[in-house]
Formats: sequence, structure tokens, C-alpha cells
Amino acid sequence: MKQQLTEGWPTSAQAAADATADKYGPPDEASPSTLIWHDRAPWKRVVVSRAMVPHQFPHQHLDVVRHVVDHPVPLDRVGDLARFSGSVVYH
Repeated sequence: MKQQLTEGWPTSAQAAADATADKYGPPDEASPSTLIWHDRAPWKRVVVSRAMVPHQFPHQHLDVVRHVVDHPVPLDRVGDLARFSGSVVYH
């Protein structure tokens, strides 16, 4: 089943999808470009994407997996969060 969902994806994105499915089971949502798992503790959401996003922190690499948590951040501390890690994104 996993191979059908990621057919035509880059090898590293397929490997990430396989590893995520091995850990959390089948995705809750699937599209031709994205697989999503909901409420897999400690994560609110885990997203594996076909698109490989260039990323520079802590070193140059391509991101295909995003882990989401709910955590309140006071607006006056968002800058501190950004300085803490280039891998943390606040929405």
C-alpha cells in the first residue's frame, strides 16, 4: 500500500513516508503529494511531502517531513523562538 501512495516520489521522500508509516501505521489522509497522520503522540500532526524543501539548519539538507505540536508562544517571544532554531516554524 505504501508504494502505491508514493509512486513517482523522490527516493528520500518515499523512504521518509515508509519510515513514518512503519512507526505510525497508515496515514489518515493521502493525496498525490502529501501523506498526513493526525494525533500520533506527541505530535498533533505528521506530514510527509513529495516536495523536497531546501533547508539550511543545522546544515544544508532537504526537508520532507513536518511534525506539528500545539504550544502557545507569547507574541513577544516569537523572535526568540526563531533565533532558537531555524527548524521551528510558528503559526
